[in-house]
Parts: sequence; structure tokens; C-alpha cells
Amino acid sequence: MISIHLSPGDVDAMRFAFSPLPELMMSYEILYHKPEQQTLYRAWVEEASRALHGIKFEYIDAAIASRYIADFLTPTPTSTHFTMDDEIAQLRAMPEQIIRKNIEMVINYEGTSEIRQNYLAYPRESIECLIEELQLYWKRALSHHWTNINSILEDEILYRGRQLALHGVEETISDLSDGICYENNVIKLLKKEHRWFPSEYTLDGSGLQLVPMVFKCAGVSWQIVPEWEPMVLYQARGTGLWYQPTHPDPEETLVLALGEGRARVLQALLNPTNTGELALKLNLTAGAVSQQLGRLSQAGLVQSHRSGNRVYYRLSQRGEKLLNIFME
Repeated sequence: MISIHLSPGDVDAMRFAFSPLPELMMSYEILYHKPEQQTLYRAWVEEASRALHGIKFEYIDAAIASRYIADFLTPTPTSTHFTMDDEIAQLRAMPEQIIRKNIEMVINYEGTSEIRQNYLAYPRESIECLIEELQLYWKRALSHHWTNINSILEDEILYRGRQLALHGVEETISDLSDGICYENNVIKLLKKEHRWFPSEYTLDGSGLQLVPMVFKCAGVSWQIVPEWEPMVLYQARGTGLWYQPTHPDPEETLVLALGEGRARVLQALLNPTNTGELALKLNLTAGAVSQQLGRLSQAGLVQSHRSGNRVYYRLSQRGEKLLNIFME
């Protein structure tokens, strides 16, 4: 178990954020190094494998070891507005001592290679080679999907912000994943201890970034190093739906199973909302939406909570699983 001790200042400064480069690296690992995690991303894996057939990414691979990615490839997001160009600029400005430090960690894990030695001897030139590979991978595998991924992650942050306001820090953090819990100002990650990293951390009061990910399957991950703000990465809600167009028509099989009205309402509830907003979004009457919500609630597919004078509806865990089945 990994324990992260927070001060009151860390709790007050806790934020949610995401950016393209960590998603790129997690997707790369799933595509090339973690086939056991590909089930949720099957359609994308098939598409990306065709688009990248025969291409070698030697400088990306050289910066990855088992259970460790060079930290300069997973910088802590501090905004939801970072573009891939911003990430590239940050990589070009990376101090050489950080590049060497991270590559030395990779070598400690898996041994050296010609390209890893290049990183140590010529860090600036090696970063340019790395950037060329990252840009090619991004263009062929992810750039045209980023709008959908961005939408999922923005909806996730909106949902967590509401949850934080309504239910507090403890419930919000403990609800992120089965692999995380929070009590008495300590975040506990249900991860095996690692010989290269501490099992306990004490933050300095500057805060913690909580980073939702689409390409994140197995539990939670953490990165707490001096060069970046500390962060915890977890899988965002609705990840099974990211590969769809931004506003998909209900799949025929989902419509056959639930009827068109309930299928449309269920799909629209990935982002928690109220009856009036749903009616406007779906071009239905409020009465029709209320009727469908009542039936979906009876089936255990939708949950509701009150905020002030409004009642917000969201997918239950069962509802998310149902959509994942039909929309894969």
C-alpha cells in the first residue's frame, strides 16, 4: 500500500486537470506493452495498429521500462487547456539533468541500450528524435480522437467538482477508483510497494493534482517527484464511450433493447444534468424526459441527487456498464 499524507493546505489546493501527453503515453503502453488491457479499447487498437504498421518508435521505447515511464513524458497537468504543441514546447525546454536522471532510472530497471546511452550523452538531440516520434504517433493514432477524449475528461471534472461541493473530499477521492481511499488526511493507494519508490509520502502543502485518464485501466497510479507537482492518475467515468462520435446516434441494438427515448436519455446522462437541461438537449418535452428517467431509475440505470432546488440525474454504475456493452 502507498500512503500520501496531506496537510490542510494540500486539501484546499487539490485540483483536477488533464493534458494530451500523459494520455499519449498511457495509450502507447496499452497498444505496445500491455495487451491484457486492450479489451476496452479494441476498436481503437485495431485502427491504430493499421495506422502505425511498420513504424518503429525507438526513442519512445527507450524511455519506458516495466512499471516506469520517464517522468519527463508524464508531466503533471496543471490546466485543461494544454495542447500537444504546448507539451512539445515543454519537452524542448526540459533541463538536461532531468532527462539524464529519468533515463538513468529506466536503465536501473531494464539495463542500458544504444539509444538510452544517446539520451545520456546527447540529451538535447535525443529529445528532438523523441519529439519527432511523438508527433508522428499523435498524428496517426490520437489527434483526430482528442475532441472526444477531451469531452469525456471535461465531463469527468465537472462531475467531480459537483461531487466535491456536495459530498466533500473523503467521498470524492474514495469514489475515484476501487484502488484508492481517503481518511484522516491520508490517501491510500492499493498498490504493491516498489523497491525504487517510497511507500509513504508527505506533501508540502502546495496541493495535489487528480488526473482523470481515458487510457487508464488498472487501478490508480501516482507520480511524486521534486520536478513536478504531485499527482494521482485514475480512470475517468465513461471511458468505454470515448471512441464514439461526439454526439452519437443511439446504437441500433441499444434502441432495440430500451426503446429510442430511453436510449437517448441514457446516452445523454454521461454528464450529470437535470430534467430541463435534458429536455433542451434532446428536443423533448420535460414530461417525456421525466417519464423516461422514472423508468430508467426503476431499472437501476440512473441515480439522482438534489442540489439546491434542482434534482440532477447521472448514470449509475449499472447504467455505465450497460452503455459500455452496447457502445464498444
